[in-house]
Amino acid sequence: QEVFIRFAVMIDPQTTVVFVCDIQASFKPVIHCMDHVIHGAKMLKKGAEIFGIPVVVTEQYPSRLGATVEELEVKEGEAIAKTQFSMLTPEVLQKLEGMAKRKHVLVCGVEAHVCVQQTVLGLVQRGYTVTLVVDAISSRFVIDRSVAIQTCRDHGAKVGTAESILFGMLGGKDHESFKAISALVKEARPEQQLTL
Repeated sequence: QEVFIRFAVMIDPQTTVVFVCDIQASFKPVIHCMDHVIHGAKMLKKGAEIFGIPVVVTEQYPSRLGATVEELEVKEGEAIAKTQFSMLTPEVLQKLEGMAKRKHVLVCGVEAHVCVQQTVLGLVQRGYTVTLVVDAISSRFVIDRSVAIQTCRDHGAKVGTAESILFGMLGGKDHESFKAISALVKEARPEQQLTL
């Protein structure tokens, strides 16, 4: 019970922000288990909205690679365009500066070994606590995804699944958002599943 309480406090919605990295439609045919990535990211994003957690969305070279997948329901003008790999563009860093109390970043997206990894390492270097949402990240090749997860962990990032993170924020069934989160996690999952 003590371990659970510590984990729940660690992901306090009041000190958390969600990063959605480059989950664009053009990547659907090439990313391993992309349907699962989209499902996990959608669960995380909707959960963040329920808890009132800010969500930062980026798109890699959108004029060439297109917009974020429709399933994530990103509003027009919400996504931040970038050409560098890391999400930590001047615009994103400015957003973080405006959320000074939010020192825990939940990261999902693609590709795990490029844009996601560089984002995670950059955040850790800046003193943020980072949790990699492992059922909402992937790469074209499984080996790249696996090594990226290990690299991020080696540098201090934590790992979790979208569902475990959301229930960690609830802490128990008496939370006012319990019913909404419970309904969210019961939504059908893709047949093809990611593994750690």
